[in-house]
Amino acid sequence: MSYCPPRWISDYHYKLVLRDRAWEVGMPMPLEATPQPGLLVWGTIQGGQATLQPAIEVPDISDQPMPGPYTLIFRDASGATLQEIPFTASVDPDLPQGADIRSFCFAVPYPAAIKDATASIVVTETQDVAQGATAPRKVLALTQAAPAALPRDPVAVPWGPGVVHLSWDASTHPLVMVADAATGQPIGTVTGGSADLVTDAKELLLDLSSGIRSIQVKVKVGP
Repeated sequence: MSYCPPRWISDYHYKLVLRDRAWEVGMPMPLEATPQPGLLVWGTIQGGQATLQPAIEVPDISDQPMPGPYTLIFRDASGATLQEIPFTASVDPDLPQGADIRSFCFAVPYPAAIKDATASIVVTETQDVAQGATAPRKVLALTQAAPAALPRDPVAVPWGPGVVHLSWDASTHPLVMVADAATGQPIGTVTGGSADLVTDAKELLLDLSSGIRSIQVKVKVGP
């Protein structure tokens, strides 16, 4: 994996995403815990601009983000704020020394009421001001809601020994997290509308993100 387009996210971000989803495949929740629907949000901040990657809905959230100078704001169609999540972003250790690119990856509460009402997600940064003054916010990124429905079903076909070719409509769902449907074992996170996956899985579990919502489907591998 690399930072270059079009198919795979970087190893660094992939590991962060898997960390926040690890309990789903190998770390059962405590019996007394009540699942809290969440949205896995991740991206980068560079040169005063933020890039929000397509988010993935998760059945429960793990650690809350550490508060910092950045804020994730969920807004409805009128622009009213539904919830705000302050967070910090860390320097990506995989990048060359001196490269000023900060990364973030965390899950936030995403109950049905907020999910249904969310029309956009905004990333802002609090600006430094004189003591006692109100700190203004600079908008770094804005992501609009997109339809969650699939215009066509994803297709997975054998592509040689131990390889499966996956295709889907990336115009509506730009990012897909793929797992083995039988075991839950993660296979990869892909973009671009098609990808060759190294797997012997007979059925795939797909989390397809439309930007700020996602849907989960199973696809059998076959001609």
